[in-house]
Amino acid sequence: MATIVIDNNCSQAQNLLNYINTLPFAKEVDETFVSDEWLDEFFKIPAEFRCNPFEISPSGDLYFADKRNLEQIEIAKEQVRRGEGREISISEIEKLFGL
Repeated sequence: MATIVIDNNCSQAQNLLNYINTLPFAKEVDETFVSDEWLDEFFKIPAEFRCNPFEISPSGDLYFADKRNLEQIEIAKEQVRRGEGREISISEIEKLFGL
């Protein structure tokens, strides 16, 4: 059984702990730090798109908890395989992100 550590300031700790322990990934993670903010963001992802972020990101980065993001990564990888991508320089990255 997984150990879930809930932020001491978590106002919904017991209900959330009960719910988290029912999630498929709860049994796969030895220890997870879950805060109110993490949970709020996790539950903003529609249930049909939620997945286990810990399968991809050891930190449980919520970007990887949304299947739509994972689909976009696969699309981008396929584009690169087809030769549709290109390398960009550091200066191009800086310009793109306004750095």
